[in-house]
Amino acid sequence: EGELPRVETQESAACAAGLRFAVTVNGPPDHQDVRIAHRVAEIMQWDMRYFNTPLLWTAEITPDMRRELLYRTNGELPFTEVYHHLLTRAQLAQDFGLSMQGSGGPLFRYHPWGQEFFGIGRRRLANVENVLKYRLLPHPPPPSLFSQDWLPTLRRRLKCRVEEICHEQPGTRTTQQLDAVHLLKETGHSSLYMSALYDWLPSVSPLLSAGVVKAGITMPWTMRLTSQLQRQMIYAMSPRAAGIATVYGATAEPTSFKNVHLAAWQSAKRAAHLFDKLDRILFRGVFTKRLSSRRAALEKHKLFLMHQAERQLDPKSMLSRALYTTEGLHRMLGGSDEDRQARYWVIMRLATVEALCRELGFEPEEDFLSTAPMEQAVVVQR
Repeated sequence: EGELPRVETQESAACAAGLRFAVTVNGPPDHQDVRIAHRVAEIMQWDMRYFNTPLLWTAEITPDMRRELLYRTNGELPFTEVYHHLLTRAQLAQDFGLSMQGSGGPLFRYHPWGQEFFGIGRRRLANVENVLKYRLLPHPPPPSLFSQDWLPTLRRRLKCRVEEICHEQPGTRTTQQLDAVHLLKETGHSSLYMSALYDWLPSVSPLLSAGVVKAGITMPWTMRLTSQLQRQMIYAMSPRAAGIATVYGATAEPTSFKNVHLAAWQSAKRAAHLFDKLDRILFRGVFTKRLSSRRAALEKHKLFLMHQAERQLDPKSMLSRALYTTEGLHRMLGGSDEDRQARYWVIMRLATVEALCRELGFEPEEDFLSTAPMEQAVVVQR
């Protein structure tokens, strides 16, 4: 929902300057986001550049390609994160000189501090444990994977950083503290992508520009309690775009008798999403893991990329093998495609660590992750 006013405003500015404007979307043709993006482009009469990932993600990751991806991401992202961009940015650069991404939208809703629950807006120290659990380390790898359990050390270091930020201005609200924590996380995350892609096609993030960030973090926190502000922004800038249903089922139009059923359906889906998150974080999926519908369908393009990465992960020859237990590594890399797809993000990080070790000719000892600086450890966590 937060992306539509950004695109509308940028299109108006681009047209006023006499610039050519287009939008892109990536994914399988039946993906809900792809269908919505095509509908938006159709209604707004925008030029759409669609990349069908199952057809596009077929190029083998050769040693030279892996090296380029690894150096571009500086080992701070899984090197496969810019595989898609390697295949598409040169093509887009033939017609366009700048790419605009949408990072920053959460500053216009409650996302940075929703985990505070009843502590939202109070003048006290933010719940740092919840920040770690919900925002910074929501899906840690299993401790049984590693020869030494380095995650508590990483957690302590992250907690100290977050607490320093929250204590920086005494008397501030929890929402203000957590906006600052979110900016630390988000600007680092976004800048990694922009720097990795820059000489393929320069990329900027308008919603993280200083003026927009200031507007988001200085408005009363009550205005951001729901997504209502974003819906109002969309409707004010483009009533046509506001009429398109989002992934939650409702539109950004003002609630009326004709669409109240959509608003009710959106509330129900958001409640289910919250329940799913609470179950995963607090109860380790005890309730939802029993539902077969919760298991993600196989994604052909992701499987191709995972198989490419797994070619480096032979437990007998890995330079990084001392970091892991033999049993934990076999468990992580074993099972069906469906099983391993559920562990996709961990497997991609293991492949990145191994690629770094091979590039550097480095064979770490088993205690390396528990003794190394934090910057060298975070690549393995999600």
